[in-house]
Amino acid sequence: MLDRLSLLGKFDVVFYRNVLIYFDLETKTDILARIRRQMPDHGILVLGGAETVINVTDNFVTTPGRQGFYAVNPDAA
Repeated sequence: MLDRLSLLGKFDVVFYRNVLIYFDLETKTDILARIRRQMPDHGILVLGGAETVINVTDNFVTTPGRQGFYAVNPDAA
């Protein structure tokens, strides 16, 4: 999880359920930034019920009506 992700290729959907809860905010932010780099602008990130991207990163945005699903934010820097 903390190694280079670029060797894995690109992904339209990433299931990262019940993993982020074990990391501090700085590490979560880093992991989510690296995941984002492996996804196209139409990508979807799926997190567990106790996890969120809110107040962690702007690389992903909530998907209305889909708890735990986050769309890539193509406008994020």
